[in-house]
Amino acid sequence: MGHNSSTHSGLIFSRRRRSDKDVADNSALTQVFLSTVRGYPQEDLLKITDYYKPDLVYVIEYDITSILQNLVTKQILTNDEAKRSKDKEESEGTEGVESFVNEVITKGGVLLLGLWEAMAEEMVRYPSPNLTRILKEVTEGGANLLKEIEVSLQSPPIRIDLKVVLIVTFRLTEDPQRSYIWVNKQSGIPNPPWSAPCQCCGP
Repeated sequence: MGHNSSTHSGLIFSRRRRSDKDVADNSALTQVFLSTVRGYPQEDLLKITDYYKPDLVYVIEYDITSILQNLVTKQILTNDEAKRSKDKEESEGTEGVESFVNEVITKGGVLLLGLWEAMAEEMVRYPSPNLTRILKEVTEGGANLLKEIEVSLQSPPIRIDLKVVLIVTFRLTEDPQRSYIWVNKQSGIPNPPWSAPCQCCGP
C-alpha cells in the first residue's frame, strides 16, 4: 500500500486520500456495478474478463494481497490457495498475477464473480482511475460492450514481419513475378492469377 502512483502501458494508477464525495461516488458505482455484474450470464462474464485481462492483471498486481484476503474471507479461496497465488506473484511478478487471472477464468463460477466483486469492494477503500474506468465500462457497456468484444475476437490484429517486408521490397525491384511466388511460399497467401511465372522464368 506504500505506492502513491504508478504507470503501466500508458495507464495511471494512483492512491490518495479521497474526499467524502469521492468515497460516496465510488460506493454508488460499486453498488451499481455489483448489481450489473451479477446479472451477466457466466459465458458473457468470461468474455468480459478475458477482454480486460491485461488491465485486470495490472490492477491486481498493485495489491493482490487485499484481493486474495477478500476471497478467503468469503470462503471462495482457501488459505492455502491464496498463499500459492501470493507466492507465485512474489516469485514471478506480472506472470504470476496473469497465471492467477487465467486460473480464475478457467475455473469460472463463484471464483470468477468473486474476483470482480472483490475488486469493486477494494475500490471503495483504495480508489484507482484504472479500476474505476473498467467498472464504469462494464456497468454502462451492456450489449454494446459485448458487441465490441465479439468484433475484437473476429478481427485479429494484422502481424507485419519487417524482415519479410524488406526482402519482398528488395525482390520486387529485381523480379516482380518471382517475388509474388516467394511471398506465397512464406505466408501461404494465394498468388494472384497475374503472378504466374512465364516460361522463361522457370520454376
